[in-house]
Amino acid sequence: MAEYLWLVWPISIGLGLIVIGGVIASTVRRIRRSALGTIVNAVSKELIRNGGEIDKINLNQDNGPKSLSGMNETYKPQIERDFPTLNVNELMSMSECLLRSYFDDLDSGKSTSRSVQDSGMAYKFKEGKPIPLTPSLAKTISLEKENNENERRKPYFNSVRIHKTVINQYSRKAATAVIVFQTALEYLHYFKENDIVTIGNPDRIQQVRYNVEWLYVIDESKLNSSETQALSLNCPSCAAPITSVSMRSCEYCGVSIEPIDIRLWRADKIYTI
Repeated sequence: MAEYLWLVWPISIGLGLIVIGGVIASTVRRIRRSALGTIVNAVSKELIRNGGEIDKINLNQDNGPKSLSGMNETYKPQIERDFPTLNVNELMSMSECLLRSYFDDLDSGKSTSRSVQDSGMAYKFKEGKPIPLTPSLAKTISLEKENNENERRKPYFNSVRIHKTVINQYSRKAATAVIVFQTALEYLHYFKENDIVTIGNPDRIQQVRYNVEWLYVIDESKLNSSETQALSLNCPSCAAPITSVSMRSCEYCGVSIEPIDIRLWRADKIYTI
């Protein structure tokens, strides 16, 4: 028995190291779940983001991308079955491009004055392909810009970074079909009045979600009033409402009107959730 006594110390040391290792691992797990762990994790991510330059670290931001309500597996096969010629992935990419164009359009440092009629032509996709907007959305964007100008409020959208886009909803009725894409993104968003920041923080990265709704007219004759309003135009001459998307002349003043191509997916709404 005495000949094995020399093994007692190595075994004891080994068991001690195992116990100490378990305690350390448990402590590390607790730290990671604590506020200190959150800070350490944020610092690590910022170091990676900034190429290891510690002086560029900014912890004054939301933690991680917003979660998305994605239904790709459910809705994508339905959309492809209903619209076999539609490239869903391209429309999804166009939706992301639309968001970037929308931010640039509103941003006081990047935007240029555009009328309601020109807004749709100003938003471009790959190789200069225009992003089609419904007149309703074009008007909403113009009104948003006008309200900012009237309030002497200058919006800014900087460091926009899109994380992911998913199909959030899809519905098809007798008259229309609607696809809703949901995008998780981050940006620096704030407002200035008289060169003073009044809303937001120019140094705080915000994690947000945006929905973009795309509208397709299947049967014009079955449109309800709200759907007709989304696609209708005002007469460029007398501003009278155009009640049918296929009208070629104003029923009030008789001026010629360019009919809308209804067989086309158009962005109809942009909003945060």
